[in-house]
Amino acid sequence: MTDQGKHAEHMAMNENAWDAYQPAYMEFHLKAHPDFFEHLAGGGIYLDGDEVRLAGDVTGLTVLDVCCAGAADEAFSWENLGANVIACDISPVAIAIARQNAVRLNSRIQFVLADSQVLAPVESESVDLVYGRYLVWFEDLEQTLRAWYRVTRPGGRLLISIGHPLVECLEAEGGTYRVARKYHDEAPLYCDFDGTPMAAYFGGWHGPQCPSVEFFHPTWRIVNAILDAGYQLLRMEEPTRVSGEEQPRNLPSGIYLLARKPGP
Repeated sequence: MTDQGKHAEHMAMNENAWDAYQPAYMEFHLKAHPDFFEHLAGGGIYLDGDEVRLAGDVTGLTVLDVCCAGAADEAFSWENLGANVIACDISPVAIAIARQNAVRLNSRIQFVLADSQVLAPVESESVDLVYGRYLVWFEDLEQTLRAWYRVTRPGGRLLISIGHPLVECLEAEGGTYRVARKYHDEAPLYCDFDGTPMAAYFGGWHGPQCPSVEFFHPTWRIVNAILDAGYQLLRMEEPTRVSGEEQPRNLPSGIYLLARKPGP
């Protein structure tokens, strides 16, 4: 099978798994946040304070959420902060649920069915801030960053917020942690999709068995892909914080990367 054929197979696998999971994903959000709609309708947000700080004032800016999912909580949050929001997802089911949520919230977000590795429906140089998360779903990271760069206006920015790749290589075991993956091993990880961490918190997702594939990107590859696309790296932060998930002590839980497209 050619690389292009393999990529298409991977895309189909993940779209199918993500489609199947979306109704349960929305239910898990409502269990975690019973006031989900009231919170957002009242101007509340579901973003890290560090993300808001790094993004700065987004009032009147166009923000692109490259992986909104059905809950679209982060997309609605950017809108509540004053941005005009475009939100993408590969899953038709996710986009349908997000649009239903938007009607309930009287939101003007533009939800777009799109592969965020290409962003074909998004016009070039139309976005002031690209908000990038969940890089594990993007097989060709270099192509992905080129697509994000294409849609960014000159002077616009990119904000990536992800779990730290180093910590992603560790696995909890008997009160300690073991290395479960070699840091420089970028081979695709094939597995049966079992939901997001939120599903595990509520006892797991018991939907249909769906194969999926994830793609591990070490920090150096992410940074180089940003630079090779043409962005200028402005800031990198590695926060250590306590969250609802198990986290090794004294190691960064996440990584923030803020970059800018050259221009006025």
